[in-house]
Amino acid sequence: MKRFFFHLSGPAGIERDEEGIVCDNVEHAYLRACEALPDMAAEMLRARKDPMAHSFLIANSRNQTLMTVPFDETVMHTRSARCVSREVGPLRSLRETDARILRQRSLVSRLESRGQDAQLARKLLATLEEVRITQRRAVLQR
Repeated sequence: MKRFFFHLSGPAGIERDEEGIVCDNVEHAYLRACEALPDMAAEMLRARKDPMAHSFLIANSRNQTLMTVPFDETVMHTRSARCVSREVGPLRSLRETDARILRQRSLVSRLESRGQDAQLARKLLATLEEVRITQRRAVLQR
């Protein structure tokens, strides 16, 4: 397990994370960043700051930036999911799963293009695709 640092980049500059978080790998660090984004975006909005202008810079212990996670990427997907959630039942779930699959494919592609281990991300993608098959069956049976 390694320590990763989540520096906050925005219009005012970079706010350095001095403590970091211990994660299994960079994929796990990415997931931790995505988990934190909605709450941080809400906090920024309450402070009248634009969360869309911010991103996490995930760095290793040598302060090398391994990945950038833009707030707009995750916040926009969360907003889309809320809009979709007004739909009813299985169709809503199917659309949300389709959106998650697209994001996961993008993550796998980015990790592989950087030569990073994408095994965990590929496993999650396979699971999401299995979920989609089950959801489609439910929609067709209605």
